[in-house]
Amino acid sequence: MIEKKIIADKFNSNFIWIFVDAADKYPKQMNIKANQEHIIYGEKCRLVGFLETESPSTGRFSTNHSTWTHSRPTVSGERFTHSFKTLASRMERLDQTISDRIRIVDGEISRHSDNEKICEQAACTLKTCDNVIVDVKKELEMLHSLRLEDQKKSLMNLIAKVQKSGMIQDLEKWRSLMESRYIFDNTFSSATPHGVLVEMCQCLELMSSMLRSVEQSIADRNHNGVTEKQLHEFKLAFDYFDQEKNGWLDYEHFELCLKSQGYNFSVESTLKETMSLLDPSTYEKHDYMRYMVKHETTNILDDHSAIEDALKNLDARKISDSMSRKEAEFFMSKIAKKAETSSDQVCLEYKDFVNSFY
Repeated sequence: MIEKKIIADKFNSNFIWIFVDAADKYPKQMNIKANQEHIIYGEKCRLVGFLETESPSTGRFSTNHSTWTHSRPTVSGERFTHSFKTLASRMERLDQTISDRIRIVDGEISRHSDNEKICEQAACTLKTCDNVIVDVKKELEMLHSLRLEDQKKSLMNLIAKVQKSGMIQDLEKWRSLMESRYIFDNTFSSATPHGVLVEMCQCLELMSSMLRSVEQSIADRNHNGVTEKQLHEFKLAFDYFDQEKNGWLDYEHFELCLKSQGYNFSVESTLKETMSLLDPSTYEKHDYMRYMVKHETTNILDDHSAIEDALKNLDARKISDSMSRKEAEFFMSKIAKKAETSSDQVCLEYKDFVNSFY
C-alpha cells in the first residue's frame, strides 16, 4: 500500500503539501481547503500529522498518482482533473498575483500618505493668503478718510506687497499639484487653492481700479478746479447711499445720490441717459466720481464765466442801473475787502476777484 503524507502549510491554511511516496524529494502542492469539512483527517492535518492509506475526500488520485480529480462536479457535471505540474504553475501565478496586489496596496498607502502631507502644507499656505486678503480689505476700508495723495501711496504699497509676496505663484503651484494628484477634498482646510486664487486676483483688480480712480481724481482736481473737499463730499454721499457696501448703486439710490448733490433731473430720460453713459448695468464708485468731477467742473466754469460777464461792464456808475441801492451797498461792502488802492483811486481787477471765489 502506498503511503501518503499530507502536511498543512503553516503559512497558508488554504493549501496542503502531499508526498505521494517516500521516494519523492519534493512535495506536490494541492489547491484544496485544509479544514475539517474537506479532509478526512482534518484534525491530524491541522496538527501537522500523517495520513495513511486514504486519499482526501475532496478528490482521488489516478492509478499512477500523477493527477488529481475533484470529487465534486461542476454545474454542468464535469469533473476537473489537474496534474501536479498544472497545480504548481497555478500556485506560482497566484503568488505573483498576491505580490502584485501587495505592491499596489503599498503604493496606494504611500500615495495617500504623501497626499495628506500635501494637503497639510497647502492648508498652511491657504490660511496665510486668506489672512493677507482680510488685512488688505481692512486697509482699503480705511482709505476713504485719507487725502488723495495718501490714498494713492497706500494703494501702490498694497499692490506691490501682494505682487512681490509670491502668493499668486504659490497658489498656482498648489492648485496644479493637487489637481495632478486628484486631490479634490482637503481635510485640513475648507478653502481650495482655486477659490483663494480667484479671491486674491479680485482683490488685486479692486486695488488697481481704486488706484486708477484716485489718479483720475487727482488729475481732475489739479486741472479742473475741483477741490479735494468737494471730492471728499462726493465720496461721503456715495458711501451714504451704498448702505450694503457693495461698491455700486442701483437705479433708485443713484438718483437719490445725484439729487443730494444738487443735480435735480426734471426729465426721466435725462437721468437714464446719464446712467447709461456711466455703466449700463451697474453704477460703480469710480464712474460716479468721474461723472461728478466732470459736471462739477462744468458748473464751476459756467459760474466763473457768468461772474466775469456780470462784472465786465460793472463799475460805480452802472451799479445803480443793475441793482437797488441796498443791494449795491451790500455788494460794495463785500468787495471792498478785495479792493486794491492805487494812489487815490480804489479799483478791483475782476479776474482776480472771480478767482478768489475758487
